[in-house]
Amino acid sequence: MKPGRSGAAAMKQLEGDDPMTITAAPIPDEAGEVVRDMAVCIAEEYLGMGCPADTVMSFFADPEYRLPHQAYRSLGPVGTLQAIRTASRRQRRRVV
Repeated sequence: MKPGRSGAAAMKQLEGDDPMTITAAPIPDEAGEVVRDMAVCIAEEYLGMGCPADTVMSFFADPEYRLPHQAYRSLGPVGTLQAIRTASRRQRRRVV
């Protein structure tokens, strides 16, 4: 960190050949486990912010919420609801 920048990490100067393109690589997920895990994590975040389960489900069903909706399209309504229930159980265990 540079002095005087309370908590901000120092960033190196960008160079002309620095990559500026965002790239992604697909993750093999024949069994759908990665998508289910992602959906549970997303649901945990919403539940942790105090959203009730039915509101969380509406986020997944709404195409405006792109990442949750992608999971919804992969898992379907039943699989998405199961992910939300799993997240809800995990939330309750943390509170107790």
